[in-house]
Amino acid sequence: MTTADKWEIIVNKYKENLDAQENAIETTWEKIFAELFGYSILMGEIKRQHNVPIGHTNVRIDMLVGNNFIVEVKRHRETATEKDKQQLFGYMKLLGIETGILIGDKIYIYHADNDLEISFTKPSDDGEDFVSFFSKQDFKVVEIKEWVESKTNFAKNVEAIRQENTPELVNNLLRKYFADRFTPKEISQALQILHQEAKMQVTTPKLTLQRTHKRLSKSEAFSIAHTKGLQVPKETSFSNKLQHGKYSVDILFERVTTDGFYLMLSNEKARCLYFFEVEPGAIPTENLLAYEGRYRLYFECIESGFREVKSGAQIATYLAKTVKY
Repeated sequence: MTTADKWEIIVNKYKENLDAQENAIETTWEKIFAELFGYSILMGEIKRQHNVPIGHTNVRIDMLVGNNFIVEVKRHRETATEKDKQQLFGYMKLLGIETGILIGDKIYIYHADNDLEISFTKPSDDGEDFVSFFSKQDFKVVEIKEWVESKTNFAKNVEAIRQENTPELVNNLLRKYFADRFTPKEISQALQILHQEAKMQVTTPKLTLQRTHKRLSKSEAFSIAHTKGLQVPKETSFSNKLQHGKYSVDILFERVTTDGFYLMLSNEKARCLYFFEVEPGAIPTENLLAYEGRYRLYFECIESGFREVKSGAQIATYLAKTVKY
C-alpha cells in the first residue's frame, strides 16, 4: 500500500467521522496509527488516555505513540485554538518529546517554534509526507524538524512576497526593465493599459502546484528494489535526501564498528536507489554524533561518489547496486 493509498483512507475516515464524538475519533486514529503507520497496540506502542503524574495529581494525554510524538484529538469540526496548542506544548515539555499533533478540522503538527497545517483533502503531497514521516519505520526527529521548518519558512516567504507585491513596486520594476528601450511616456501609457486590462479581468486562473518528484517510504523503496531483482535485508538502514541535500541514518554502535551494515539511499529527483554493503570499521567514529547506542551518520554525494560527512569516509567502494525506477 502506497502513502497515497494510506492518505486516501485517512481522508475517508475523516469524512465518516465528521460529526462523531472525540472518543470515537480517538479510536479511529488508534487504528490508523496501528494499521497504516505500523505501531503495535499489543506491544504498548500506542498509549491511549496516558496518565502522567505531576506532583500529587495526574494529567491525561489522549495518545502517546511510540514514545515519538503526542496526539491530542478534537472533534473534526473544531479548529485548534491557542489554548489547545499551549496544552499540547505543556504535555510535550512534561514528557520531553519534541513533536506534537492536534487532530481536529485539520492535522496540526508542532515542532519547536514551527507548525504545519494539513487539510483533509486528496490528493495531498503534505498528507502523503505526513504518512511517510510519522510511520514507525521511517520516523526520524531530525527529518520531521527539517520538513516542518521548510514548510513554515516557505509559507512565511510566500506571504512576505505577497505583502510586498504592491502596484507601486511592480510599476517601478517595469519602468527600470524597459528604461533602456522605451521612453518614459511610452512606458507610462503601456502600464496604464495593463492596469485597465487587469481591472477588467473577471476570473483569475487557478495555479495548481504539483510535486515533480515523489518521496518514497522505506517499504516502497524496498518493494521497488525487490521488483528489480534486489533482495534487501530487513535490517537495512534507509534515508531519503533531506532538504539540505544530505542523507541521515541512525545505526547501532556495533554495526558501525564490528558487524558492518546495509544502507539504502533514495534520490527521488534522479529516481535512483543506492544500496551499500559497508564493512566494519569503514567509518571512523571519533567525530560522529552518538546517542542511545547509535551513531547518527550523514551522507552526501560528491564527484568521487558518496561519503560520510562527519568522518569524511568514502563509501563509494561499498556501493553494491544502483536501482533506477
